[in-house]
Amino acid sequence: MVEEHWGCPLEGSVSFCLADSPSVDAVWRVAHNQPRLLYRESVRSVTPAPSCEFNRPMDSDDRVTRRYGKPWARIAAGICDVALVASLDIVVVLLTLRLAGVDRSAIDLLPAAPLLAFLLLLNAGYVVVLTVVGGQTFGKMAFGLRVVNCRGCRVSTGAAVTRGVYALISLGLLPFGVLWMFVDGERCAWHDRLSGTRVVMC
Repeated sequence: MVEEHWGCPLEGSVSFCLADSPSVDAVWRVAHNQPRLLYRESVRSVTPAPSCEFNRPMDSDDRVTRRYGKPWARIAAGICDVALVASLDIVVVLLTLRLAGVDRSAIDLLPAAPLLAFLLLLNAGYVVVLTVVGGQTFGKMAFGLRVVNCRGCRVSTGAAVTRGVYALISLGLLPFGVLWMFVDGERCAWHDRLSGTRVVMC
């Protein structure tokens, strides 16, 4: 009696077509007169892991731990960013006064709410956009720091916005919110922990 399995003849002994390469389990079923199963072997495509700036787990070993951003460098970078943003705000206010034809001494004549909302949006855009694009504001660039997520990859827009909101809360709770990074094992301030981000050395 001749049977055909996987497109190949079978007579008296188990034989199969190597081109089809059935699994060991399928051959065992044929040899032991088990019900014939026809199925297609699934081939999994392995998707390579995304390339990250800092792709090892943050707490894997001492070499990784030493790459966390130093607290004093982070504070100095923050001071530089605040000075830069404040200078930009002053320029915007002065240009607004000039365009409105108002003397500098009459700055209180400007509508406060729209102006403050615009400045807040401008400052937030500076922090969020630069953090998403490269993980670095200009202050962090000067001190060799970069913001990454917990996997060491680029920060998403949502995480950058969340980080900015929590940073305002963290700054409002000084000295605890920011100075917490001096005692944290991963050199995290509160806004780092709450937003799931880390600051590392470039």
